[in-house]
Formats: sequence, structure tokens, C-alpha cells
Amino acid sequence: MHSPSAATSPPPRRPSHPPASPGLLALMCLALFASTSACSRVERTGPRWIHLAQGHTPQLTRRAEPQNGGGGAKVRMVEGDGGVWLEVELDPDAWHREMLDDQWAYARPLDTGFANFTDETVRLSGPDGPYALIEPPRKLETKIERLGFFMTPNAIHLRVAPGATPPPAVFATFVASGHAEAGAWRTAIGGESGEGFSVWPGWSEHVETQVPPATLLRFRTAFAPFEPAAADTAPTRFTLLVDDDELWSFEVAAGEKPGADHEVALPAAARARLEFRVDGPPGIAAFFGPVLGPREVGTYAARPWGAARPNIVIFLIDTFRADNLAAYGGAPDVAPALNRFERESLCFTESYATASWTLPSHASMMCGALPPQHGATNKGLLFSGDLTTIAEVLAEHGYRTGAVTDSGFIGRTYGFDQGMEWFDETDVSRWDLTRTFEQSLDFLARDDGRPVFLYVHTYRTHVPYRQGEDEDLERWKELVGELAIGPNQWDKEENKKLLARHAPAFRELYLDGVRSLDREFDPWFEALKASGLFEQGYFFLTSDHGEAFCEHGEMLHGGILWEEKIRVPIVLYGSGIEARRSAHEASLVDFARTVADLTGIESPSTWYGRSLRKLDTGRPVFAYGSEKASVGRHFAVREGTRKLHAPADPTLLEGGEYERAFDLAQDPGEHDPVAGDEWPSALAREVAPLIRIFGQSLVSADGVSISPEMEAALKDIGYAGEDDEE
Repeated sequence: MHSPSAATSPPPRRPSHPPASPGLLALMCLALFASTSACSRVERTGPRWIHLAQGHTPQLTRRAEPQNGGGGAKVRMVEGDGGVWLEVELDPDAWHREMLDDQWAYARPLDTGFANFTDETVRLSGPDGPYALIEPPRKLETKIERLGFFMTPNAIHLRVAPGATPPPAVFATFVASGHAEAGAWRTAIGGESGEGFSVWPGWSEHVETQVPPATLLRFRTAFAPFEPAAADTAPTRFTLLVDDDELWSFEVAAGEKPGADHEVALPAAARARLEFRVDGPPGIAAFFGPVLGPREVGTYAARPWGAARPNIVIFLIDTFRADNLAAYGGAPDVAPALNRFERESLCFTESYATASWTLPSHASMMCGALPPQHGATNKGLLFSGDLTTIAEVLAEHGYRTGAVTDSGFIGRTYGFDQGMEWFDETDVSRWDLTRTFEQSLDFLARDDGRPVFLYVHTYRTHVPYRQGEDEDLERWKELVGELAIGPNQWDKEENKKLLARHAPAFRELYLDGVRSLDREFDPWFEALKASGLFEQGYFFLTSDHGEAFCEHGEMLHGGILWEEKIRVPIVLYGSGIEARRSAHEASLVDFARTVADLTGIESPSTWYGRSLRKLDTGRPVFAYGSEKASVGRHFAVREGTRKLHAPADPTLLEGGEYERAFDLAQDPGEHDPVAGDEWPSALAREVAPLIRIFGQSLVSADGVSISPEMEAALKDIGYAGEDDEE
């Protein structure tokens, strides 16, 4: 799994080979994407923070056995290489026969979160030895000839010899203690991950470090049990010892909320041995973000040591059309709080995503590269860990980095925790905007004096569309039931007439989600302002793509790069930002350089785009579409009011070829293609050299192994099939 981490000392990772020839890149940067960000960095002096996970290698010591309760299966914890194996005996009478002969299923006895099921992570053993792990069928009703077992999100499936029944067996699953990335040890519990270390009940971890005077140790604890709690299940006890003397302890009763934040004053020492202990029932415990820092940190608005780098908060509303806001032509009563925020900010009224779906657009923001350059262009690919993200650069320069996301593509599986000291992702079954906002405020409340970079992502306006603050799904289910076809069938030609009749009802349900988000945004944003965060800081509001409601016969997103799919809001608020509207073209690829400019940090040479704060002229902006073999890669470019759809083939472009062209000043809805004008072919020839450059990958994209749980979660929100792009 691609899961890079934050680092504060080592340099961020760089691409392993140059992106293109210097001559072409120089031409491109000067003509199109030249940035005026600061080219040198002056290090600032001030207090010191010591990251205990930095340079750490686990030193786990087993002290006692975990305390099993009276209920549920008894879990044995067996030490393995880099973690533990959890073993549980399966009740032979608990297997049930499936529709197919000789195939049986057993409810999955251990839930350790998302997993990629391989011989190294799951085992099933019977009296005669281990069963072979076999490839699951695409459909459960498909008969499997080979004997063995496979996994689905909720069950173990076993194929036995004809006429046989499952014998007594032991199921085992592996839980890693973490991994080292970019110089820091990282761990994870469920949807929460970050710098820190795991400790099994009955074990302890230790770190040796200097402790400066007037120091607090700040950290977060979390615990996930491996079996349901019973009446006699012991509590989980976290303990901190300094040089073998107990200094602090914290106890969590079985069934209580496991996550908690802590501050512990430590005595100054030239060298101290810190021991982190956990006792209690079988499970995984974690100490997240253990950092030594100054005891007195003041507030975000006023630090004892004076000026610091500015805080950065990015709020990305997935699938949020630009025209949800009045500044982009929307009805003013749909989102009054967001409209009020926009009027107090710098709003780019001609702003675009780099793709018409989630994964490549987010990657462009984080990596400062267009989709063909970063390579995260279909469900089986993610951007390479060799690319440098905004979070990595800011962490290197002393930022406390964090993210709260609604998972799916924006999760650890797809590398979006890269550079994040703390990362929280909520799976589709628990989507809740209220929780998202609460988690973001909790992160900010853990202030240790460092400037913050916080990335907040929500699927609140994504399918399935939900009503009200409680995000009720009944109306969505009703509309889908009337169609009798699910979202994964909506792109088929034979369904378009049916969808067109129902599109207005879906659009109204979508807007209901926008209204609900707007009502919750107002108090959240006011809380951010009240914290003093923006006395010296900035807030971005944007989206990764829009949403179609049959304006061109298509529903949802992905596919052809129509305005309703790629036009997104880009709004910047903060200290020294003049409230105004800019008609200069802006793009999500500009975010990385804009953040670098606002924070006074030099941008890596691999980042494209321009700082939006200094954008004073128009330039063409690009978005990329499908890579399905049946369609071929295509792109759209907007230059002024002219927009061109064309194949991303430089040779064809050099010949003046294109697919369709529109004059958006006369035809903003793209319903009347330009015919007979010379400018479309001229524009195609003009951008051909740039498309040739953009088509050269900065590094090779990484493949991603998608677990059955992740596959199911993506399907639940409309991403199904082998080459989807929604």
C-alpha cells in the first residue's frame, strides 16, 4: 500500500528523473505557468519541537498476556515479523452452506479494518494443514473448481471436497505495527493514521530523548478491540513511565469512545527514557503524534515568540458545482452563508478542475501537476510517492499537517496521507458532515504552537444525495427505485432518455444537500475565525469537479469535459487578501504554488501552475478526461472565452484537428459548436507543444491493490467497473 508519511527533518521526496527537457520546460514555464513564488527561504528561529516518531524504530517489549473477557471468541496474539498474528478458533457449526455445492461461508470473526488479503495477511488452517488462499470470483454464485478459501468484506468462504463439511479450523489475520516512511514511524487504527507507534496490550514501547526545560509531551491515544466487549472485559490502560517511574496513566472502559488527546509535563533531562505501556483486552493501541514542545504556546493569533508562518486550511467540497454560488451564476438563496463568505474573499470566477472526477483532480492539487504528469488517472493507479506534495513541503518547514476526509479515493490507499502528520478518513457507511467539522476543530484544538496545514474533504454533495443535517437517504432511494437502474448504469446510451426525465428531481435533491452543507458551514467557519487562525492565515474553498444533470445527456461526472463537470469555485480568504472577484483563469494545479507563495516557501521544481495571489493576466487552463481504451485520452483547454475539446495527441493537434469548439461568451452552456471559424484549428496547433510536454510523466505512477472492502465502498458511491473514472 502506498502510504507515505510526514517528516520534519528529511527533505521531501523528489521525482527520480527529470520531467522533460530543460528547454521545453523553460518555454512552458515562461509562456504559461511561470510562478513568482519566493525563490529563497530564510529559516526562522524560535522554540523547538521534538518528534518522537522521527527516526524511530519499534522497540516493543512483551510484558504480559492480554486480558480476555468472558464473551466472544478467544483471540490469541502471536508475535510476527513487524506485527502480530491474531488467531481465533472457528466453530464448525457456525459455517453455513452457500448456494453452490461444497462452498461454505463463515461470518468474519475479526475486524481489523481495510486489508489487502494475501498469504501474508490472512491464513486458514484445518486439521491437515493450511488451506490455499484462492482468487475470489467476480460473482459469489460463480462456481470455483479449486479447493481453498477466499475473503470478502464480511465473510470467510471455503471450498471443500465434494460431500465434505468444514472441519475445525483456525483463522488468523496479521496486523502490522506500522511502517517507516520519509524518516518517521507511522501507524494506523481504523480510519485514523499518522506519525506515532502501536503498542499491543501487555507490551510496551520506549524512546530515548532529550527533554528541554518547560516542555510538554502532547499526543493522542486510540484503541481498537479485536473482539466485542463483554460484561467482564477489562478496561484499557495507557501508561507513561519516565526512567522507569510512572508519570501518567489514562484508562478507557470497554465500549467507551477510544480516542483522546493528552498533555503531560515532563521534567527537563539531558537524556530520558520514555516508556509507553498498554494493558487490557486484545486489540491494537496507538500513541499518535507524540511531540515534545514548548509548554506555553499562546494562541493562533498571538504566539509568545512572535510572528510565525501563516496557517493554511483547505476545504474541498467534492462534486460541488461552481453555479451553486451566486458569483458563478447560481441562485442567491441556495447557499447564503457561502455567498457571504465569497463576498469577503478573493473569488476566481473562471476557475477549473484538472479533471472531471475525483482522483486526478485531488492529485493535481496536492502534487502541483496535471493528470498525465502525476499518473493517478484511473482506479488502479495512484500518484507516485516520489512526487512531492504540499503537505510534505510544509511539514519539512515546521508545519503541523493534518487531514479529515470522507475516504474513498481520498484515503491512505491512494496515498493522500503523504506528508500528513495526522490523517482521519471516514468510510462511506459513517459519512457525517457534522463529524467532519468536529474532527477538524479537534485537530486545531491540539495546538502545540506550530503553524497548521489542514485539508478538509467532504462527499456531502456526492451521490448518494442526502437530505437535511441528518443526511437522510430515503428520497435518494425513492428516486433510484423509480429509475430501476443504479448509478453505475447511468452512463449507458439506452438509459439517457429515462434519466433526462428524472434529472430535475435529482438536481433538486442535490441542491438540498448544498443547502444543508451551507447551514453547517456557517458556524464551523465562524469557529475557525474565532480561534484566531486567520489573523495570520488563509482559507481556501474549492471542489474537485462539478456534476451533470443531463445538460448534455449525461448524469453525474467523469466523461466529456463539459462546463458543468469541470467548472469549480476557487475562493481565497485570509489576512491581507482583498475581497474582490478576478476573471483571470484559475486552476486546481495552481494550489501547490499558491500555498508555497503564501507561506514564503520555495516551490519544488516539479510543481506547475502559478500563485493565484499574484495572478494578473489570463492564460490557457487545461482539464483531462477519460483514459478508457474505447475512448482514448482527451482534454479541454479554455483560453479567454474560447474552449476547445480535443484528443490529447500532439500530432493530431499540430494538424489542427479537434473534436468540438465553443465561444463561451455567446454560448456558456456549450450547446452550439463553432462551425467555419479558423480559431479552433489555430488554438489546437498553439497548444500542441504544451500537450506534448504535459503528456510526459514526471515519474511512473504506482499501482494500487484494492481490497474487497475498498472495492465495495467505491461501488457504494458510484465507482464500479475496471476502468471507471467517476
